[in-house]
Amino acid sequence: MEEIKIKGYKGFDKNLKCRDFQFEVETEYEQDGEIKCCDKGFHFCEYPLDVFNYYVPSSSRYCEVEGGGEINKEGNDSKIAVSKIKIMDEVSLSSIIEAAVNFTSKRATLSKENSATGYRRSASVTDTQGAASVTGERGAASATGERGAASVTGAQGAASATGDRGAASVTGAQCVASATGYLGAAFATGYQ
Repeated sequence: MEEIKIKGYKGFDKNLKCRDFQFEVETEYEQDGEIKCCDKGFHFCEYPLDVFNYYVPSSSRYCEVEGGGEINKEGNDSKIAVSKIKIMDEVSLSSIIEAAVNFTSKRATLSKENSATGYRRSASVTDTQGAASVTGERGAASATGERGAASVTGAQGAASATGDRGAASVTGAQCVASATGYLGAAFATGYQ
């Protein structure tokens, strides 16, 4: 039987320590015994923005991880405990935000109402785990609700995410990204 591998994100202090355990990038670790969330095991989050519940961006570092072995999940977010963990690449805040948008988008049901491509287009969605995406010049995307994601690619784009764990991402010239709510994150790349 093939071992289940779960990918996610782990937060650390500025020295790459978590709960007084020193980690290193590109290294695997294993722990024996019963694994229980918040008690024993290597912990990480499947949903990228959940890492901010445990390690604030101003004084923390983050890595992509892959976990397996014995697995235990419980709690109000995507935190997971495992007996085996591989610390992969260190990632930036912008990478975590982009991963949150992708995480939500992959789990969202897309329809014509929340996706648009072309000149002066807009997309909006209001729902739990909703995603809105726009590609083109002067596009706007808005997502409202828990774990909503809004993404715009193109000139003069704007993206807004409102709600618990929302993420907004914009790429292009004269772009604006806004995220409002608990654990919201916004990322804008481009000129102005």
